[in-house]
Amino acid sequence: DREPHCSVHTALGQGDIDPRRYAVFRSLCAEIG
Repeated sequence: DREPHCSVHTALGQGDIDPRRYAVFRSLCAEIG
């Protein structure tokens, strides 16, 4: 599995991140470090 891209700009550019999920995305990236 690929490591998630923790750049929100990259994520939004790919269209994979729903604004409502942004907080969760941030939390996961914070845990990964």
